[in-house]
Amino acid sequence: MEKIKTPFGLVSRFMILGFGIPFTLIGIMIYVNLNQNWSLLLNGVLWLVIGFILMGYDVFNKKKLIRLKESMVNSEGTDVKIIPALGIKIGSYMTMVYEK
Repeated sequence: MEKIKTPFGLVSRFMILGFGIPFTLIGIMIYVNLNQNWSLLLNGVLWLVIGFILMGYDVFNKKKLIRLKESMVNSEGTDVKIIPALGIKIGSYMTMVYEK
């Protein structure tokens, strides 16, 4: 079982490295030079917080997958051949026939 690729890991790193850290550093420089101008500093901190929340969500999903792998109960099964039953449609559902 493999983790389905979700954008949370990549997007969080992009937000932190691309927006959060640069905006925060520029905001600190502007705050020191222009006295009490918080706008870019708060913007950078906001990007950092959103990035860390998404990174935490990605880590949570990875740990959840590990817990699911450990708690799986092994069961026996057989291969089933699924054939769509053409021409029979109920609403948006497609009916099928399966062979053992």
